[in-house]
Amino acid sequence: MLTRAVALGMLLAAASGARAQQPPAGVPEFHTKLPGLSIPFSSSVLGSRVRDVELYVSTDRGRTWTYVTQQQISGRKEDNRFRYSAPSDGAYWFAVRSIDQAGTASPPSVEQLQPGLVVHLDRRAPLIQLRALTQTEASKVGVEWDIREENLDKNRFAFEYRVPGVSDWVPQVVRAEPTGTQFFQLTTAPRIEVRLRVADLAGNEAEATLSLSPGGGNAAATSNNSGASDLPPPPSSPGGNNQPATNPGRPGINYINTTQLAIPFRISNVGVSGVPVMELWVTRDQGRHWQKIPRGSDDNASLPATPGDGETISKLFSYAAPGEGLYGFTVVVRSGVGIGDPDPKPGDPPRKLVEVDTTKPEVTVNVFPGSAQDVRNVTIEWTSKDKNLGDRPVTLLWCKTRDGADWEPIIGDLDSKGRYVWAVPDAGPFQFYVRAQAVDKAKNIGSATHPQLVTVDLNRPRAELDDVRPLDKKP
Repeated sequence: MLTRAVALGMLLAAASGARAQQPPAGVPEFHTKLPGLSIPFSSSVLGSRVRDVELYVSTDRGRTWTYVTQQQISGRKEDNRFRYSAPSDGAYWFAVRSIDQAGTASPPSVEQLQPGLVVHLDRRAPLIQLRALTQTEASKVGVEWDIREENLDKNRFAFEYRVPGVSDWVPQVVRAEPTGTQFFQLTTAPRIEVRLRVADLAGNEAEATLSLSPGGGNAAATSNNSGASDLPPPPSSPGGNNQPATNPGRPGINYINTTQLAIPFRISNVGVSGVPVMELWVTRDQGRHWQKIPRGSDDNASLPATPGDGETISKLFSYAAPGEGLYGFTVVVRSGVGIGDPDPKPGDPPRKLVEVDTTKPEVTVNVFPGSAQDVRNVTIEWTSKDKNLGDRPVTLLWCKTRDGADWEPIIGDLDSKGRYVWAVPDAGPFQFYVRAQAVDKAKNIGSATHPQLVTVDLNRPRAELDDVRPLDKKP
């Protein structure tokens, strides 16, 4: 525990977590990738009798202590801090010793020092290895991962897959462990890509990607986290289809947050007979069934007023989607002499895929202020859920009032769930609300505001009277 004279704190925007080394119970620990440390201190029981404060550091878990520097107590709180530059990665135990006006040290000897703070400096990113697993089933693929990291942050563990050219990255629910396996059942997709993104408690990030195709794996390996599942559909797959289909050259998906769609198209090589046939076709099951859409009154899709010779014209169809989901579109055009596109038949892929998504992401947020000297380190935890969340969709914000319009960002580009420790600057804010905001690929925004007002200035001002004297009179 700390000496009675001085309390140590730490100002770092880094998450604390599972201890890589075990200091005495109750000693705060921090993980960081920044070697420059700012360590504030304050006098407590001894009050004005404290004259100087000495900082000591141990790199062998408290067996030996090395003197770092000495500093006088200042009336300005912001001046009462040590600056320390860690020379290399590792665990640093910090302790302080106070010197009173008579020159008496507390504790009397360096051997009696007890750590008040432990900082783990880690500038090395986790090492990820992904390996394909050989399967006996022709349509089954598997992947094994092995993460070399002593301080893995399990709140920042993201395992995803995608079908190239068909879907964006789709999150998979797996155990956030250093080793594990996952299997996928493929039928129509010739290959998939898997991606694993992790971070350690210091904030170092790593990412690995592997392409998987049936019959293309390596020798299987053992794992302590085995699981098997069919390949879930991409978030755009309609009707609960458990097997995503893929077609070479299929375009990507457009995400739109309204059911009222404008579908522009261009017709090239228009001949003198014009283009009397312009039809919009839609599919809800990626080409297995097609439906021709009646032309709306506001559609800008009619025969050119003056047919040309080889010209290009631009037109527009409107379409009112009946609800959310994946829509595939194809436009059929034929000239005045019947030359052009045939009607789409079952199995033909759409030329454009649109995911209609009008649902806001679901977001939760919890806030935990620090205690005592650590009060300005505010821990924020959040989760967000949505079938079309993109990469790093979350932003954290603060505002002085809960219903205010002037929300200020704390940090953005965060994973869909996680934890962040905000080291509130010395300049404030001192009282605020915290909000987590998530945006999906269709630009729908969902948010949650922590109901409690967070206060990070707990100092109680106190006035003391000096000797009363006569008021000086002006001449």
